[in-house]
Amino acid sequence: MAIGMREFSELTSLIYGAALDETKWDIFLDRLACTYGGVRTSMFGCDLETNTDLGARVSGYDPDFMRSYHDYYFAKNVWADRLLAGKVGVPTLGRSVCSHEELYRTEWYNDWVKPQEDILGGGGVVLFKENRRIFSIGGNIRSRDLDRLEEPWMELMALLAPHLQQAFEMMRTITGRALQQQAHVGATDPVTSGCFAVTGDRQIVHADRNGEMALENGGLLRRDMIGRLVFAQWPYERIFQRNLSEVAASDLHNPVSFELTDTESKEVHTCRIAHVMPDLLPYPGPGLLFSADEPVFLVTVSSRRASDRSPLDALCKRYSLTAHEMKTVIRLADGLSPREIADERSVSIHTVRNQKKSAMTKMGVRSQIEVGRLVEALRR
Repeated sequence: MAIGMREFSELTSLIYGAALDETKWDIFLDRLACTYGGVRTSMFGCDLETNTDLGARVSGYDPDFMRSYHDYYFAKNVWADRLLAGKVGVPTLGRSVCSHEELYRTEWYNDWVKPQEDILGGGGVVLFKENRRIFSIGGNIRSRDLDRLEEPWMELMALLAPHLQQAFEMMRTITGRALQQQAHVGATDPVTSGCFAVTGDRQIVHADRNGEMALENGGLLRRDMIGRLVFAQWPYERIFQRNLSEVAASDLHNPVSFELTDTESKEVHTCRIAHVMPDLLPYPGPGLLFSADEPVFLVTVSSRRASDRSPLDALCKRYSLTAHEMKTVIRLADGLSPREIADERSVSIHTVRNQKKSAMTKMGVRSQIEVGRLVEALRR
């Protein structure tokens, strides 16, 4: 029962279309469910450390059972917990991580799987996992259809896996970029700031390049054993925790900024904490980085010596840029288009284009790539 090339091309087209428009995942899952008939399909995310449901998109499941899943049973899903031991991108049979004999003894099977026409068969693919956060796609097959459908279903999962992974990474990249845009609004120094998105218990769900470099260095910031963002020095950590708690407790969602000064090295670390604005993200959907209902905070940290000029000052002075030209150059180097910069700063695109033209003339460059190289030299 091999899938035809035309059907396969249609599925991959829907996958890449959904990477740019998340509403198309529902169309993809419906089409996927119809490919062989009798397979109920789903995409879901969960945090098994905190028992947080990161959302799901499904086709073919009973709506009442899906409500009970979100309310309670996602934490009882033995397949999800066992998938953590598997490899990302490799199709996994449900019974290979939990035998039918073992499954029969679980609450998950008796109260959720069996009442839905005994959908104990099938399997799926883990598209992403980090610590105990997992995002996967798969399908459930009725026990009476196992011999007919399970093997071709898993073969299809193997064919689609690389395309699904690529689409998922595209979505995470776009979402991460939107987070960075939010984080750098009001940041002291967008050139050198490390950007992190963290949950209320400080679990890191996103870090940009500067942030990852800071974590690898470990001198100021670290990722602890359970994936939380922590400051390496306890006095800094205590101040960070207090400010994060205050931002979380505030109904006004006002950001806070504070400085941490090392009296020995004379370094000044500026930290800014703000709420993520989910409405400004392209994909608030299931499991990409966090749940739409999960409080998430943006943390930016930049460091400088008290006596040093910032790279922004150096850029401005070297090329005699105005403050607005300088900001435009920085955001161009970050990969934003003039339209995105205009939207971010609430100005007209003509204003941004004029600033871009003026700055590039002063800098003696002809392309956005050359702008990026000059700014990158300052970042280093």
